Amino acid sequence: MSFMKEFDHLKIPMKDIVSATNNFDRANVIGGGGFGRVYKGDLSLPEGQMITGDEMILVYEYASRGSLDRYLGDTSLAWIQRLKICVGAAQSDVYSFGVVMFEILCGRLCFEYRNGKLSEILVPKWRKCYVEKSLDDILLLGLKEQMDIGSYNSFSAIAFRCVNKDREERPMMAEIVKELEFALKQQEVLENLGKKVDIEELKRIADLAAPPISYGAPSQILLLLLKGLFVDNGDTWISINMNGEVTKVVSATKCFFGDNLVTMKEKRRGFARVEVNTQFLSPHVTYTIYVVFNHSVQCECPCYIPFEYKLEEEAHYSTSCIAYVKPNGWLMTKLYQFTSYKGQENFTIEFMPRDNISFEDEFGFEGIEFQPLEYESCKKQEEKLKVVGNLDLETTDFTELIKLSKDVILEWTTKEELYFLLRKGFLIDKEKWLSISKNMKKRLILPASTFLKDEEWTSNSIPCSDSRFNVVTKAPNSYSFMIDIKADLQLLTPPSTYSCHLLYKLSDNDKYSSFEGPIVIGIIDGTRSHVIPLSICLNTNCRTPIIGVKDDTKSSMSLNTCKMKGHPKLRKDGWMEVQFAEVVICTTGATKEASTFRVS
Repeated sequence: MSFMKEFDHLKIPMKDIVSATNNFDRANVIGGGGFGRVYKGDLSLPEGQMITGDEMILVYEYASRGSLDRYLGDTSLAWIQRLKICVGAAQSDVYSFGVVMFEILCGRLCFEYRNGKLSEILVPKWRKCYVEKSLDDILLLGLKEQMDIGSYNSFSAIAFRCVNKDREERPMMAEIVKELEFALKQQEVLENLGKKVDIEELKRIADLAAPPISYGAPSQILLLLLKGLFVDNGDTWISINMNGEVTKVVSATKCFFGDNLVTMKEKRRGFARVEVNTQFLSPHVTYTIYVVFNHSVQCECPCYIPFEYKLEEEAHYSTSCIAYVKPNGWLMTKLYQFTSYKGQENFTIEFMPRDNISFEDEFGFEGIEFQPLEYESCKKQEEKLKVVGNLDLETTDFTELIKLSKDVILEWTTKEELYFLLRKGFLIDKEKWLSISKNMKKRLILPASTFLKDEEWTSNSIPCSDSRFNVVTKAPNSYSFMIDIKADLQLLTPPSTYSCHLLYKLSDNDKYSSFEGPIVIGIIDGTRSHVIPLSICLNTNCRTPIIGVKDDTKSSMSLNTCKMKGHPKLRKDGWMEVQFAEVVICTTGATKEASTFRVS
């Protein structure tokens, strides 16, 4: 039987079996079956080994409640229980264990008997199904509906590697256990999700699906809604997150009304009105309302927001600060935040083109999206650096950099002292501030006076407690300015991707301190001659309006606490910081980065 060659490496001499059973002494018989007596004995071998001599013998670890094969086809043995069995049983030969994993997936043993004879080993068929992505065809009926997709993929992938024909390609048992524990954790997340949701409410949502869907166990409903489904004749998309909170997207064709609508592409000109409600949303959850849109000048400025908006009952329009590009190319920006309650609420939002720009091109809306707010504490905990005895520091290289300091004498006696010294940083040539990051990559700060044109800016001396450079550069004379940056790459760590940040403060007496819209930045890289459009916000009070809160208390509330790219953050040294570019440092030498900033 050529298919038995799969198990040649598992053959064990008969003499070991004879010794373990005391020459098959009847005193060691513990049962019997269709293939003969079952003996007990002590062997220093893992379970599932196939033994051959003149006869064929199977060896399994003794199990007081019976062997696993009794339960393989039992549909009451849930997927999470099967995962726990695998995690607890990982001490076998890798190939054998892979076979057991496939048996657990398929709910059957790995061989077939016909007419009392072994007729087929199923492992080659199982491998083929995995390669051809048809594993679902051989799964135990009803098991797939219980599975988290990540858990299923992790489990089947490691099982397939275990039964690889090439022994060198099989994973080590430590890796198998790690992958199984990961698969179990993924499944436990799904199981825990079921405890957080109102499953009856989710059933009501699932029953409204368009087109209609069928489902069985509650876990199947969870899996369906984690992926998302359409309701309202396909005009509303409903899904849940891992906290069991509902996310809703309403299409523009359902919720947008107004004049001059081009309905084929959901394009809007002039005034537009949105009517949405809180149906299906989770109670007692704080939501952010987003609008998803695009416009014809997107290629020149993809993050620009060409409209302002307000609730129907509000007197003044608001302008959102930042738009985010979704993976499908559409833009989305925050409009409002509110807390959902059991009763249904209705919102009417009015949109108008922004007055301070030339707005001749069409722009389109995809819809309105309700997302649960993910809180992130604004209060930063103190940084706790755990210094390991053997720090990975290139001491000679850093020592040479420290010698470049002209104004201070830096001393250290241990690697730990050197690490903290470099983390804090120091002046080089009185105009560059050099430090290292937590992972010991070099960081460089350049004073504004070195890259802003003198005719547009003025530089004034300030106390050293207010600036590393004892100087501040103030007040542009126009609504745009150029940044011409030259950085010595020997002071950086190639190859690395560096983010470029603008450090600034807005004066209380400065008209820019009340600026609420985005700054649109065109970054012109002289080496590649291209423009990268971007939007950032310099206003430190740029917050999403909160529905249901009086105007005089909105400024003191901060539901919007998530970190968002393009929004400023307060540094420990009192300056504001906002990222405006990223550059890739590949080689040593010098680089030049020219940037143009324009206020919209």
